[in-house]
Amino acid sequence: MVPLRVALGAYIPIPTPDDAVKYLLTLVLGGSGFVLFAAFLLWSIYSWYSTLRDVTQRGKDLGAAVQGAWSRMRRTDPAARLLAITGMALMLASQAIWLATTYVVGNVISVMFMLNKKINQSPGAPPPSASQAFHALQLDAISGVYLIIAVIGIVVSYRHAIDDNGSDAATGIGCLLSIPGYASLGLGLLFFVLTWFLKDVAHDPGYTSREIALSILAAVVGAAYAASCHFVLQMPAKVIRQRSRTLRY
Repeated sequence: MVPLRVALGAYIPIPTPDDAVKYLLTLVLGGSGFVLFAAFLLWSIYSWYSTLRDVTQRGKDLGAAVQGAWSRMRRTDPAARLLAITGMALMLASQAIWLATTYVVGNVISVMFMLNKKINQSPGAPPPSASQAFHALQLDAISGVYLIIAVIGIVVSYRHAIDDNGSDAATGIGCLLSIPGYASLGLGLLFFVLTWFLKDVAHDPGYTSREIALSILAAVVGAAYAASCHFVLQMPAKVIRQRSRTLRY
């Protein structure tokens, strides 16, 4: 404010242009707090409206797809219908088992990185029993992220199957998730070779036999898990494509 001296010696404040603009904006908008609250409220309403609109549209599309599939199934041969339902049920069951397996694998990775400390990893400690391993399972940063990636892989595989396009993203996620399996396969083969060549040097043949058996087990389990990561994420496209072909004929 710029004071103005008048004849009686008093000072009369005269507003500057900035003060006038500030006063006008405050009068119209009601202050910065109200403006921010109003903007946030409007944005929230729009976000919820947009989300509900998208969900409603997706629901309508899904309902139309289910209704169309059910109509086609009613027109097909009962044997083909049973085959399609059985294939979908087996696919869902295998995916549920695979997700549970990825949760266990994520916990194994967490134990290796010392985030999950429920398993005794001190030198000479006995291997944990099945009960101890089950109670050691927990959803931490490593196992949680690994499980989320697996769930994303399932969603992406279904999206590619429904859109009937390439599955590069699902293949990439499968390669990422199968890294622990390939690591177990490589380490199992490596320890098998080392133990086999050193078995004549060891003073305890029973120890070397046990190590050879564990190496073979690690290699087999790793190979099976790596193959399952690729198979499960490619399965929706194959099953849905085969089901559509079966229902068509």
